[in-house]
Amino acid sequence: MEKKRKIVRIYLIPILASVTAVVFWWAFRDEERYYWWLALIALITLAHYLVYWKWERGRVLKD
Repeated sequence: MEKKRKIVRIYLIPILASVTAVVFWWAFRDEERYYWWLALIALITLAHYLVYWKWERGRVLKD
């Protein structure tokens, strides 16, 4: 279980950050039509995962 958490910690955060950056670029590339709602969803997803990861890490360290 600990190995799975380590893999998620190492790989998932950079992948989510990269996907969020690409979504932001795509959402704001066209000046006539902004997809601000898509960028907002990507940002909320990244923030949710980061908060969950910090909480999970704190919980594991306390045990």
